[in-house]
Amino acid sequence: MTTKFFPGTIFQTVFFIILGFVIATSIAAPLLFSEKLNSGKICTDLVSILIYFIVMAILILIAYIVNSRRKLYYNFCFKLKNLRLIPLMLLLLFSFQLGLNLPFQKLLFTLFNIKIVDSNYSWLHISSALILAPFLEELLFRGIIYKGLRSSYSAKHSILISAIIFGVFHGQPSMIPGAIFFGLFFGYVYYKTNSLGMTVILHFSTNLFGFVGSFLNLRFGNKDFKVISDYYGNFSLFLIGALFLVFLLSVYYLMNSFKKINFFDSSMSAYL
Repeated sequence: MTTKFFPGTIFQTVFFIILGFVIATSIAAPLLFSEKLNSGKICTDLVSILIYFIVMAILILIAYIVNSRRKLYYNFCFKLKNLRLIPLMLLLLFSFQLGLNLPFQKLLFTLFNIKIVDSNYSWLHISSALILAPFLEELLFRGIIYKGLRSSYSAKHSILISAIIFGVFHGQPSMIPGAIFFGLFFGYVYYKTNSLGMTVILHFSTNLFGFVGSFLNLRFGNKDFKVISDYYGNFSLFLIGALFLVFLLSVYYLMNSFKKINFFDSSMSAYL
């Protein structure tokens, strides 16, 4: 019987994440207490980033320890492949993020009367979202969780399961649908390329586009979303419609490009 990477099933993955959060919470408890004593934005962001790092580090460490005991070791690949497709992938992410995902989040805020988070992000928050999050989350969700699930399930099911867990991991209900889409896309790209470097770049770009959309909303729109023009100003309807069309076209051309290109040797597929 072939030894499988951990976590190798849905149950193991859910248990793995819960265990990581339990352990991390006990370690991060003093930081949570200190945050209540310090209400400054920089201090709050710093504590949040430290807690996030502890959670991610604990999860990655658990997976490494369990798999090393099984004499299984990760061989992460960060080499970038088929660079000519990156602009098309970035166009897809840009059009989806600004044309669909961010307006949809605002709509959910309005429908469920959720308080909208202030868009004036600190440099600590921006740095963490652009540098720390793409690397750690791709390492965890594509490099570890997807690889473990692939030991038990088909590529299609492994991508879907890891994407759903990736979405739920983001916590905020309004972010989950968009995060699931990104998880599906990153998972598919990883399946095709076996490159964490590719997904890290795409993840970084997605977060960057999120900040661009928030800035445009802050500059030209109204954060209290009531009508479509509140998002990007008077040209919101035209802009969102154009971005939606660009998204559909980029999906079409990108899928055709993926079908035509053999990204990796078939002998590698057993390890993905």
